[in-house]
Amino acid sequence: MSDELSRTFLGSGPSGFGVSQVMGAVLTAWDPATYANTVTDGAYRYTDCLVLHPSQLVLGRVLLLFTPTGRPVILGNSYQRVGAVVPTDPGTGGGTGGGTTTPSSATPADMVDTLGVSFTASNGKSSTYHRYAAGLPHNQEIGLVVQLHGDGAFEYDNPTSTYMLGGTEGIVRQARARKMLTVAALSPDTTGEVTWWESGAPNSVYLRDLIQSVYTRYPNIDKSRVWFATYSGGSQQFTQYFMPQFSSTMGGGGAMIFGGGGDPGDVSSPVTETIYADTLKSNFDMIWYTGLDDDGTLEADSPGLYDALSDSQAGRAHYQGKGFTTVLNNPAGVNHHIDETTNGFGPIFGQYLHTYDAASVASGTATRSSSTAATWTGTVTNAPAATFRLSATAFGTQEGFWEFEPVDLTTGQITIVTGGLTPATPYNWRLEIGGHTTHGTLLASGTVPA
Repeated sequence: MSDELSRTFLGSGPSGFGVSQVMGAVLTAWDPATYANTVTDGAYRYTDCLVLHPSQLVLGRVLLLFTPTGRPVILGNSYQRVGAVVPTDPGTGGGTGGGTTTPSSATPADMVDTLGVSFTASNGKSSTYHRYAAGLPHNQEIGLVVQLHGDGAFEYDNPTSTYMLGGTEGIVRQARARKMLTVAALSPDTTGEVTWWESGAPNSVYLRDLIQSVYTRYPNIDKSRVWFATYSGGSQQFTQYFMPQFSSTMGGGGAMIFGGGGDPGDVSSPVTETIYADTLKSNFDMIWYTGLDDDGTLEADSPGLYDALSDSQAGRAHYQGKGFTTVLNNPAGVNHHIDETTNGFGPIFGQYLHTYDAASVASGTATRSSSTAATWTGTVTNAPAATFRLSATAFGTQEGFWEFEPVDLTTGQITIVTGGLTPATPYNWRLEIGGHTTHGTLLASGTVPA
């Protein structure tokens, strides 16, 4: 059948599959494990359609049936298989005479940082988002971090600030060093202060569609490594609206939920909570980080208005009851302004990624160039946005030498050549998250012999 299937060619669906009202729709994203999908007919785009024959689906032309309520159903059978259309990759060549990417490869030109990208969802809601893909491989699997701002969207409006997204230890850097693309989404709220939790249900549809569009643009995203980094009102959106309805959007990963994240039943109009897949509950860790002082009584700018502490405890209890692996951290002396009283959002996010994301665990070795040389070369694998520390004495007795080094995102390694050392002297090395003043989570360590 031709690729140009007529929308008016009704009443002739394949035998056994019923009658299609839309011919030639294109399935652009498909997860056979969770059944998450995206379909477009050229004029409209539909996400998470009902699926009747999932075992037979492949990307390409499919048939849709619309139920009386308007819900699209994928009937199955494709007219064009994945292998029939392979995009050309001008960046690869060799003996094949031009080179091609695999179906799981992204376009090399998309591996850049782009701010203020416009997006309109299937429900008509529109907004913008920042996308951070520079330095990531287009032809290897990468993870995804979705960041949701607090009320007022300071993080989104100030993406270079070290407050959350920017800086050498910010969320973007933490993600990029682990081969993870970051999407910082601005709520489509257009009334008053920009929030995620007001109009929470339709905003969650916008967020779902946005994530699906990112999957389509970057088919090399590993949907089992999707992490959320949310704060305050963004945390409320995630735990009370998005997660209850659209957990099938991801197959694994986790969520770092700062300053709130309540029970989905504790809103005036609760959404209908879907049944969570057992595989998701086993592979999606949920971590709440809200200070003991974050109960709304100690905030100079909003005394008594928001009890994030109680929300964090209630949200954790809810999802723990649903079978998820959950962590609740309510540190003493920490209020709603987490960056002022702790190491900051980025380092905390990095510490938990190191613990709960298997692909983020660092390891390493170090080899002295010679016993008489004042230099040595060390290699650390899976090094995240961390600090490399080298000391001739036991750690804790002096600051030692500090080096901040970039990570080779292609090989996942960091190679350091350090000079100015004392020849024939043993040294200790450590890789830590948190910077030279905070002595954060230890990722990897070892001894360099004399």
